[in-house]
Amino acid sequence: EFKNRPSFNAGKISGGSEINLIADYAYSCFEFRSVNPDDLLRAEEILSKTTDNLKNKDIKISIKDYGSRPAAEEKSGTEILNKILPLFQNPARYGCRFRRR
Repeated sequence: EFKNRPSFNAGKISGGSEINLIADYAYSCFEFRSVNPDDLLRAEEILSKTTDNLKNKDIKISIKDYGSRPAAEEKSGTEILNKILPLFQNPARYGCRFRRR
């Protein structure tokens, strides 16, 4: 469905007034990121479809868009890539480890 691998961050989830009590409200703040604008539009479509399905179940949902920012894409040979590339090429030298997903 996606051209690249977009990321999703659920930065904050909260709700209810007491523990062990069914919450009368819930709140979530999250963000989609991708270097491909089409992937962001697709993610927005999926979110919209999901929330529309929930609205049909008598659940009140409101969505606030805090804005869109263009994705950054670094070209090879730029200063920042030249500085961080050695870290990824030889992470042990810098005391780092990376896991592949």
